[in-house]
Amino acid sequence: MRINYNFAFKNSKLTPWERPAPPNLLISDASLKKKISYLIEQTKSNKQVIYPSLFILLSSLGIQFLTFFPNRAIKSLETDHFQYQVVSQKLSDLESSKNRFRKKIKNIDKYFTQATTSYLFAFYLQNSVPKGVQLNSYSFSDNGFDIVATAFNLDALNEFITLIVESPVILKDSVSINQVNRKDFAKSNNSDPVPDYEMEIYGAIKKLEVAKRNDKLGGLIGALPLVTIMALFWLYFERQSDEKITNHAWYTFWYVIPTLPMFLAFPFMYKVTGFWLSLLICIVITGLSFLLLAFIVKPFGINLL
Repeated sequence: MRINYNFAFKNSKLTPWERPAPPNLLISDASLKKKISYLIEQTKSNKQVIYPSLFILLSSLGIQFLTFFPNRAIKSLETDHFQYQVVSQKLSDLESSKNRFRKKIKNIDKYFTQATTSYLFAFYLQNSVPKGVQLNSYSFSDNGFDIVATAFNLDALNEFITLIVESPVILKDSVSINQVNRKDFAKSNNSDPVPDYEMEIYGAIKKLEVAKRNDKLGGLIGALPLVTIMALFWLYFERQSDEKITNHAWYTFWYVIPTLPMFLAFPFMYKVTGFWLSLLICIVITGLSFLLLAFIVKPFGINLL
């Protein structure tokens, strides 16, 4: 027989029973030794819960320890690596620019080395052919020229030789006549033979220099600091320090100043004393100017000696 009885309703003083929780020594006032013993016991009694978590924790700590020093090294080299990438890119761009510049120079080099002399020779040769002279062939090279011409009379031939010798691009002492041949042939409207002279003449060409053609342009090119610019390029491409490159430019500036007085004194002294004595005096002036400049700038911390 089933009896329906509600204890909570019949007796309101009844309270539900709750299972007491095991004592937690970690939050109690127990000693440290007891707390450690308690942790060991809990670990042994709850292996399925503690061991996987403990394994993951220890593995993470081990990985962090193994990667600590490599990550530290990577962090310390990160700035240097970035600078290396920047410098490498600049060097790559500079190499490309240098190759393009070298290619352009190679393409126009012939216009400054070969074409100028050959053009001047052809120009003066055209003006050196008088009436009655015909050029059969001519060749030109760095070693000299060779011309084969024909003339209908000796006067025209002599005039042609004179104009060749007096040409400003030909060395007078080098002009030589290889051979002169006389031939006879008939004109189309006359059966009488007409003398025809064939001559081969050769000689050497002057080495044309800018200073000889234009005094101002030659002086400008001579004043350009080409050696200093080449030295700066050389120091840069050899990866020399910035201090060494700047010091080279700095001292070059001070070393150029003592050389300026000789360029003012030489033109006046040349007219009076001649070339060699003027040059010797200018060298002495340059040396004294250098010593004087070194003495003047030394109190300012600039040591030139």
